[in-house]
Order: sequence, then C-alpha cells, then structure tokens
Amino acid sequence: MFQIPLFNVSAFIYPLFIFFAVVTLLFLFWRACRHELMDSYESFDLLVVGAIGAVVCSRIFDFVFKNEVGSWSVDKLLFFNRYGSFDFWGALVGLFIALLLFLRNKKTKLWFVLDLFAAPLVLAQAIKVVPLPRKGSR
Repeated sequence: MFQIPLFNVSAFIYPLFIFFAVVTLLFLFWRACRHELMDSYESFDLLVVGAIGAVVCSRIFDFVFKNEVGSWSVDKLLFFNRYGSFDFWGALVGLFIALLLFLRNKKTKLWFVLDLFAAPLVLAQAIKVVPLPRKGSR
C-alpha cells in the first residue's frame, strides 16, 4: 500500500483518496446539475437516492458473486467491515435501479441524470486509483 512518512509515522492515505474521490464526485455532480439549471434540492435528492441504491446493491453483488454458495450467511451480508467489501459494478447497477425507481414519476429523464453522473464518476475513479501500487514499482 502507498505510504507517506509523517514525522517518522507511516500514514496510509488510501482512505483519504477514497474520501476525496467521493467528495469530488458529489461536488461535480451537484455543479453539473446547477449548470443544467436543476434545483439544488432535486440534485440532493438524486444524490441521496443514488448513494443508497449504490451502497446496498454493491454490497449485495459483493456478497453474491465473491462468496461461495455454501458459505452464505446473514452475518457475512450485514457485517461488511469484517467479511468483505463493495463491488463497483454492483454500485453502478444499484445507482441505475434506484434512480430508475425514483425518477419514474418525475419530469427529469433517467438518461439525462446518468449523463450528469458520467464525468464525475470517471474522475472519482481516477482519483481513487492514484495511491495503488503499479506493476514494476517497488
């Protein structure tokens, strides 16, 4: 893992990059919504619903596709800090499903909102992979 020496203490900075990537994603999506003349409250609703859908579905995808069928248990599904992680593709599917259900009676189109999510999501993914070790590095 990428480390920085701080006063003779090694600090792991990967969680900081994850936090910075999430904050960048949220800010850039909000900014794109404001640029397209969407209301701030509506963009906040989209962010909250999308985040809930992404977290829930990414955990379910990780549980289903990365565990053996015989080792499934409720503990492994709920206690993600001990038994697993989150799946990126599950997060994308969860975001899509949550926004599809949320926007079905609204005047805003789903593809318009997903288009606003595209550029911030790519930048957040790029920020997230910065501290990861590369092939050929020591």
